[in-house]
Parts: sequence; structure tokens; C-alpha cells
Amino acid sequence: MAIRELLLILVVVVFSGIALVNPRIGLYAYTAFALSRPDALLWSTPSMAFSQVLAVATLVGSIRYVGSVLLLFTNRIVVGLLMLTVPLTVSVFTAVNPALTGEFNIFIRMLVMALLIPLYVRSKPDLRLLLLVLTLSIGFVGTKYGLYGVRQGGVRFEGGYGGMLSDNNCLALGLVMGVPLCYYATSLVSLRWMKVFLAGVMFLNIAAIIMTYSRGAALSLITVFLFIAWYSKRKSILVLFLVLMTAPAVYLVGNSYLDRMQTISAESSDPSIQSRNEYRRVAFEMWKEYPFFGVGFGSENFMELSRRYMDHDDKHVVHNNYMQMLVDSGIFAFVIYVGLLFGCIFWLGRSARRIRDTAPELQLYPLAIQASLAGFAVGSFFLSRVSFDFVYILFMAAASWSVVEKEIVAGAATSDAPAQAVLA
Repeated sequence: MAIRELLLILVVVVFSGIALVNPRIGLYAYTAFALSRPDALLWSTPSMAFSQVLAVATLVGSIRYVGSVLLLFTNRIVVGLLMLTVPLTVSVFTAVNPALTGEFNIFIRMLVMALLIPLYVRSKPDLRLLLLVLTLSIGFVGTKYGLYGVRQGGVRFEGGYGGMLSDNNCLALGLVMGVPLCYYATSLVSLRWMKVFLAGVMFLNIAAIIMTYSRGAALSLITVFLFIAWYSKRKSILVLFLVLMTAPAVYLVGNSYLDRMQTISAESSDPSIQSRNEYRRVAFEMWKEYPFFGVGFGSENFMELSRRYMDHDDKHVVHNNYMQMLVDSGIFAFVIYVGLLFGCIFWLGRSARRIRDTAPELQLYPLAIQASLAGFAVGSFFLSRVSFDFVYILFMAAASWSVVEKEIVAGAATSDAPAQAVLA
């Protein structure tokens, strides 16, 4: 066993011990591990269940807070997520082949850990720390890839990192979701060198995204930029800043990247786009035969059955998150999922406008989460990411923000009451 692996085991053991006493720290450690995957970086033994150890330790440490679980049912975003699990669970039992729904076990474990976020992150300092953990964790991955690509003078990443970032497209989508976190995190720190550091992380993340040559990620990144610019007071300066962040990487990869982007609209000639259109057609035809609870959670059933709907043998996921949810788990799961995703994006925008009047410096919290979810909403149109842990973490971060916002609004109302009484 290599020294680097022994050090990783030591770190996990230390944080697991801390989690038994302070499960909030355990939750942060688990989240950081889930996004940054240091075991993949260190080529650790695949059988080492680092993430599970952190999760179990955090859950054991949380036992004494079991009475607080009822607080979750007062949060609309949490309730929406819990509602989603109902049709997903039913789709496991009604699956064409239940043996092919094993991914559901991993999904539920991930979901349980995500649900701890609104339980423990209920104040502005806690939410600030969570956003920094998310930023630095996914930013670490982007920095690793971006730094390598820049040093090489431009490369093309064909593969992924590990875990939920297992191929270049999934990697690109995860990094796109991290870009707005990097941008807004610069306002969460006060030291100038930390601001510069986070700006550098953002630059390298953008470089890594471009060097994946992912067309979906390119559209997703543009969406993130538009959301950031929309809420900026100095739009012209921000646009210049984003151009400076993006142009060097585009220059390094040159015409090959631009030629790749031009195929986005070439539906009649690009084989990749043609095949993805076929997968979506197959998914829709299959869903019509299993409309309520789909063919079974996890895409495996879809891949096995898809041969019946094509004139050739081809096993692939749908490459569209919304159609994947629809065909896997049915119409009820689809409606709840789409409502949860776009409902959160819309609500976070309204929340940012509300908080502007009472505490404008806190707008960055809902705006960071909103832009990240918007990037996912666009990027997942080209990928099947039903079980992507990052998006569920962001859902629960939004749930935590709703708690923080209520406290801020209530505090502002209390402070205004004496003044109103004097005026009366």
C-alpha cells in the first residue's frame, strides 16, 4: 500500500472520528470527498469505502439530533425532494427487471446525506462554509485539469475523473456548475490573496471545461455567464472579465474547438447528434408503454430494452436527463423533478430580489446556487444525470438558504417595529 493511500486513510479516520462528535464537520468532509474524490486522484484501491465510512460516522453522530428531523418537513424544497423519492422507489419495485435497479441503493445513500444539509446548515456562517466547501472541492478538480491543459499549451480531455465525473462530458458539467460558485465565493472571503486565488480557480475551471470539447457544457457555460451578467450592476466590466477568463483557453485549443462547436446545429450530418436524437425517440416510444412508473430506475432497464426499438444493437443511456427520468421512473417522477429543478431556479431569483432590499450583500448566496442549477438544467439536456449528487446537494443548499432568508427577514421586521411605533 502506497504512502499516499495511507495518508488518505489517516485523513478519513480523523474526520470520521470528528464526525462522531460533530456531525456537521463530518457532513462537510463527506461533501468535500464526494465532489473532489481524492481517492481517484491518488489511484486508491477501489474496494476502499472511504465515502461510506465518512457517511456512517456522520449518521452515527447525528443520532442524538434525531428529534430535529421533523424540521425538514417544514421546508418546501425538502418536501419536494422527498416527494420525488416516492415515484422513484415505486419504479424500482415495478421495474421490468428489478435486478437492474441496483443504482437505487447508491442514490438513496447519497440522498440521505444530502438531507442532512438543511438539518445542520441553518445559519449564514454555516451556509458560507458550505458554499466554500463546494467551491474548493469541485474547484480542486477543475484546477487539476485546467492547470495541466494550460501547461501543455492546450489539450483535449477524452476521459473523466471518477465517481459522478466519470467521463469528459460529466466532468465538464460538474465544472460548469462550479464556475458560478467560484465567482460568487470571491465575495465570501476578505483577504485579497484569497480573492485572487478563487479567480484563478475559476479561470482554470473554465479552461478545463473548454478542453473537454463538450458541446453541451459550452451551452451550459454560456447560460451560467448570462445568469451572472443579468444580476451584475456593472455588466460591461463583467462581460470583459468573463471574456478574459475564457479567451486564453479557446486560443490554446484553436480552430479544433471552434469546429467542434459548429457541429451543434449540424443535426443532419453529425453522427453523435443523430444517435442522441434516436435515443430520445426510443425513450419516448418506450415511455408510452410504461407511462406511470417507467421501466425502472437507473437506466439499465432502458439500455436492455432499447434494442427492441432500434434496427441495430446499441446500448446507451438516453443522453438527456429529462427523458431519462421520464422513461426510467414515469410521468410522476418527471413532473416532480422538473418542478423541483426549475421551481428552485425561479424561487432563488425571486429570493435574490427580495433580499436586495434588506441585506444586499447576501444576494450572492441565492445567486450562486441559482446560476449553478441553471447550468445543470441546460447541460443535463445532453446528458443522463439522474443520480448526480452535486445537483441534490445544491437543492438542499437552496433549502438551507430558505431558512437563512426567513431569519434575515424576521430580524429586519423586528428591527423596524420600534421605529414604526415611534412614528405612530
